[in-house]
Amino acid sequence: MSLITWASERPDIIMFVWSAQIYPELLMYVGAFYFVYAYLHNAYPNYKTELLIFLMFVPLFLFGHTSLNLVGFNFTDCERNAVEGPLWQYYL
Repeated sequence: MSLITWASERPDIIMFVWSAQIYPELLMYVGAFYFVYAYLHNAYPNYKTELLIFLMFVPLFLFGHTSLNLVGFNFTDCERNAVEGPLWQYYL
């Protein structure tokens, strides 16, 4: 996905891909947690732990498509980056 954001000249495509990156990153974090937990405990997490993990990521699903995720687009630098909102900066 990063290749699309670096190679594209269209801000609308960059903003869409940048805002969609939050969901694969979520899967990466959850997968890493399961891997480490299973490695340390030789078992999968119990129901309460899985529920806690799910509840921690509910705000990402609820607010991932709002301006809390991305607030704008930076045309002033050569990197053509989206300006990340509080969801990316503080929560993720």
